[in-house]
Amino acid sequence: MALRVFNPGDVLAAADVNEYLVNNRYAIKPADTARFSTTTPANDPDLTIAVDANKTYFVNMTVLFTAVNGTGDLQFQFTIPAGTVFSGTATDPNGVVPYTASPPGRAITTLLGVTGAGTGTVAAIVFNGVLATGGSSGSFTFQWSQQTSNATSTTVKQGSHMFLRRVS
Repeated sequence: MALRVFNPGDVLAAADVNEYLVNNRYAIKPADTARFSTTTPANDPDLTIAVDANKTYFVNMTVLFTAVNGTGDLQFQFTIPAGTVFSGTATDPNGVVPYTASPPGRAITTLLGVTGAGTGTVAAIVFNGVLATGGSSGSFTFQWSQQTSNATSTTVKQGSHMFLRRVS
C-alpha cells in the first residue's frame, strides 16, 4: 500500500492518523542488561513488541552488546506468535547472513551464536526483515544469553532498539 501524499488544507481522516501514528511500534533499552554464568536464553526485559494477527511488519532492530570473545559470547533467538514467519538478514560482527525463523508448531526460533569483540568493546547485530503473523497475535521478543557460560558478563547495551512498521 502506497503512503498517501497530503496537500495543504487536507483534513486527516482516522485511517490516515492510524496509518502514520498507530502502526509504528518501537522499543528501546533504557539501561544495560547483563547476564553471566548462563546459557539459557531468556526474554530481554525491554526488547519486546506486541503484534497483531494476520499482519505484516517491516522489522529494523539493532542489538548493541559486549561479550568476551571466545568465552561468553552471545546467543539469541526470538519468540514469535504461532504461525508467524520472520525472515530477512542479520548483520553481525561475523558478516551478513540470511535469517529465517518459522518454527513449525512452536514459538521459538533456532538459536544462533555471535562472537563478541572483547570486554568493553561494543559490537552490534542489525536485523532487517519482514515479520508476517498468522492467525495469532502475540509478542515479538528478543531472547538471549551467553553462548558459553562465563563469570564475565555478556551485556546487551542501553540504546538497543526494535522498530516495527506495519505494512499490511
